Amino acid sequence: MKIRELFQEEQTIESDVLYMRPVSEEDAEALLPMYSDVAIYRYRPGMPRNSIPLVLKVIKRFQQSMEKNETVAYTVFDKREGGKAVGLVEVFNVDARVEQVEIGYTVIPSYQNRGIAAAAIGSITDYLIWEIGFNRVRATVHVDNVPPQKAVLRNGFTLEGRERQGEFWQGIGFVDICRFAKLRMDYDKKEGC
Repeated sequence: MKIRELFQEEQTIESDVLYMRPVSEEDAEALLPMYSDVAIYRYRPGMPRNSIPLVLKVIKRFQQSMEKNETVAYTVFDKREGGKAVGLVEVFNVDARVEQVEIGYTVIPSYQNRGIAAAAIGSITDYLIWEIGFNRVRATVHVDNVPPQKAVLRNGFTLEGRERQGEFWQGIGFVDICRFAKLRMDYDKKEGC
């Protein structure tokens, strides 16, 4: 596996409809509507950040985590929207021993329901499996947050189970979650027996 490449600042991921690069301070204003939206925090850990300085603090933490080879946060840009920032994809919980990594994703509210999450999930999953060399990509979704569940399923992920009070999320407490995963071998599966 080429895990070191995952944590390089100049890394970009591109598809027909979007491109992603590691989050930077220049993205703070564009991402503010996502970080300040109270509705988003019903289904993701953390608390809303209602100012540019607070969003900059989050970005700085992502950058520090990237320097430690722990987490990478990619700003997602939609080519169909003139290259505007439309969301964020996070890559974390890297486990080289079992060749596994986890992803999270959030779309700015005004860009939701346009297929952006599904496109971003597909691009990041392909990148993690085929470019970096992971065997398994996981996603954890709040049990009541149906659109992201549909987005991972559309990308060939399998629902592996539901965990009652499976995680403790800052700002929410204990939450029921669904765990999904896609394996390298899932790319070769054919329909039927």
